[in-house]
Amino acid sequence: MARKGKRSKKGKPARSPSKKLEARLLGYWKKEAWEEFITLYQRHRDTASKTSAASCWNPAIYNLLLKTLVHHQKIETLENVHKGLKQAPDLNSENTQCLNVVQALIDVYHGRGYPGMADSLPRDLPDPFAELAQGLREILCGNMSALHLYVQGGLTRARKNEKHLSLAARAAREFNNLAAINFQTPSVKPLTRIRKHFQELHDYFTTNFQEKSVELKNLRVLAEAMHLLYSRPGHFMDPHSVQGYLHRSGFSQSSHPAVTAMYQAFLTLGGNIMGRNWKDTASYGLQSYAPEAQSDLPSHVQGQLAALSRIRKKDTDSLYILQELLDFDVWSERERMILLQARMQQMVERFEEFFDYLHDLAMEDGEKQARKALKDHMQQSCSDLQEIAELYQKLGLSNESIISTPFKYWFDFYQELAFLDNYMLLDRLIKNLCDLPVPDSVFLGLIYKRSEQSPAPEALESLKKIQQKRAPLKISHQEIKDYVLVLPGWMYTEKILRGWKACLSREDYRFAIETLLVSILDHEFQSLYSPSYRETDWFLWEEIPQHLLEAFLKELGPESPVFGLLNLSANTSGRTMPANAKEADFFTKYMPPPDTLHKIILWMLTWPSSPYKNKFMAQLIKHNLEHFNRIEAWDHLVKVIAYKKMKVLAGMVRDIWAEKDLFTTLASHQDFQNAVNTMNAKFPQKQAKGGKKGKKQALKQNSMLDLMQDQEKKSS
Repeated sequence: MARKGKRSKKGKPARSPSKKLEARLLGYWKKEAWEEFITLYQRHRDTASKTSAASCWNPAIYNLLLKTLVHHQKIETLENVHKGLKQAPDLNSENTQCLNVVQALIDVYHGRGYPGMADSLPRDLPDPFAELAQGLREILCGNMSALHLYVQGGLTRARKNEKHLSLAARAAREFNNLAAINFQTPSVKPLTRIRKHFQELHDYFTTNFQEKSVELKNLRVLAEAMHLLYSRPGHFMDPHSVQGYLHRSGFSQSSHPAVTAMYQAFLTLGGNIMGRNWKDTASYGLQSYAPEAQSDLPSHVQGQLAALSRIRKKDTDSLYILQELLDFDVWSERERMILLQARMQQMVERFEEFFDYLHDLAMEDGEKQARKALKDHMQQSCSDLQEIAELYQKLGLSNESIISTPFKYWFDFYQELAFLDNYMLLDRLIKNLCDLPVPDSVFLGLIYKRSEQSPAPEALESLKKIQQKRAPLKISHQEIKDYVLVLPGWMYTEKILRGWKACLSREDYRFAIETLLVSILDHEFQSLYSPSYRETDWFLWEEIPQHLLEAFLKELGPESPVFGLLNLSANTSGRTMPANAKEADFFTKYMPPPDTLHKIILWMLTWPSSPYKNKFMAQLIKHNLEHFNRIEAWDHLVKVIAYKKMKVLAGMVRDIWAEKDLFTTLASHQDFQNAVNTMNAKFPQKQAKGGKKGKKQALKQNSMLDLMQDQEKKSS
């Protein structure tokens, strides 16, 4: 029974949620708990903005910045506060300018400052932000003045504590000299000197300032890349390799003017060596590291690069990068089609990772959350398939593999997962696809998944729409076979077959049943002689339900290679050897092709015995005599008979040989002579009186596996 809420005391009506929120916010304000105020306000922004506490929002932000800057005086704390506030909504201009000054301080601290930054610092600010801005201007301009003297040659030797400026000036002079000739250098020497100067500058700064400069590392990486591009151009023969090289070298995103100039120089140098097309393609990789730089790339490409940059900043797990990319509306229809297909392929390739995530989620947050995550994944995947189909139509594509492949990926992922109460996702998808120009093959897997849980698949509305709009589906036999060979247990397979029957032609449905039965027979035959071949989750012939044996018999015709075997099983309860000639006729009236009959004979030798077994097996062997001759399988057959100790059948086989005069016609055939020798050794004929007694020999008893291996050696 649900627990009733407490009644409010008489005379004190309960306050509304907005009043409670307002009271909490004002309480934090009075306590000067700025962090708590801002956190609570942001969490309930829509409600909080309508209370009297909204007037404290911007003052609270300013007070937090002031407290962090003046009292804490720790760059790590300042960085965290700045990161949390820079995207805060409803900031006034004063707070925005203060945050800009804090950003400049962080950049200068980490070596990302440059002289041009001084001009962008605001001036009309309250103290201490005005003093901080002025101090940053002096640092940036002071460095500029000294650096200017070194670059212009006014200072030729480094003054005390200014070696880094001297090294930077040397690199700048070399760089400017190359830029003057558009980087068309006849020698690698200038690039070698630039690489050396930036390496020395990076090492000096790291050693003497106890601080790593991101921008100096970027410049060093680019200097090395320029030298490598000139000296060994084959290293960057593929322009797409540029981005991978930068990533491996530790290059970081940057909008610093020096880095921007350096990577533009790298592109120019590459264009000089490799050509214009190389430069345009390579620029994609470099633009993703500096999206704010000026570029002649189309606006939509810049938008895509900006999206990549934002994803890189978030450090998104690779499992979800494609999802993040698709959330940005910067892709053309063709590009979006490729990304969607890639995500469907990723589902299969990273199947285990996804279910490890679900397992961890269930352990931490409970089964309910894990089920919700799986349902969301199912919904997203069905939505992806719908969009792929719509794009296939919009783009006017005709290659069916473009759309059938992602549907196959989807099926491979969900093959062993039940949709349970999420079946409506499949119903909606199937109905929508019926009205789109998609190949019929995409429906086969969808019918499989929708039918397996349904008590009456043929009555489903989604399958009825297929019948009205698309049936009979036109699907290749190979595609049907691919799905048949991954059918589950009989309880589900029967439902799936009923779903297929409602939508396939009679011929294709027959093919599906025949493929299933032939595969079961092949599995029985192979696993008989190779125990490791047997798959524990595959069907056994003796486990086919009786009503399905009878139903399959009605569907197949006498021309089917398994019709005789099916007819025998349907009339003698599965794997039962005929007890008389009448029962034997169920099989012999519909003899299968020789190769199929060969498998059946060897398999039936392992069936339980019956009074009629020997005569029945002799009848089959005699019928398939020419096949045994052609593939030279007599010795193998005799060894199996010997292994099963079927003395009566052995005598019948010997009589067949005599009747067909094989002792004469196959006298020169090694296989037959081996069979005769085996027969005489295992089942010796009685000698006439007075005959010489032979010495008994202890012959090795071969296993069934040995027999199979002997046969394989002969056939090879």
